[in-house]
Amino acid sequence: MTEIPSKIEGLQITYGSLRQLLAKTGFHLGGGYSYDHGYLDKALDWESNDGYRYYLRIPLHAISGELESDQAVVKEEDHLS
Repeated sequence: MTEIPSKIEGLQITYGSLRQLLAKTGFHLGGGYSYDHGYLDKALDWESNDGYRYYLRIPLHAISGELESDQAVVKEEDHLS
């Protein structure tokens, strides 16, 4: 994974607000999330020769509530382990 610096690093917002904003541009909560952290993913393109799919991924950490709850307060993290 390649990290890209962003102005949203450290942003704190409710999950519902963030989900509504980013769903318009094709982001969704990626599989394998847990109650306290996960990723918002957006498929970028398909590499037809090798069958690879590339994603833009935004790591999130719930600082209040559970991740999938619209009322949860989430923070964009520069990376998750």
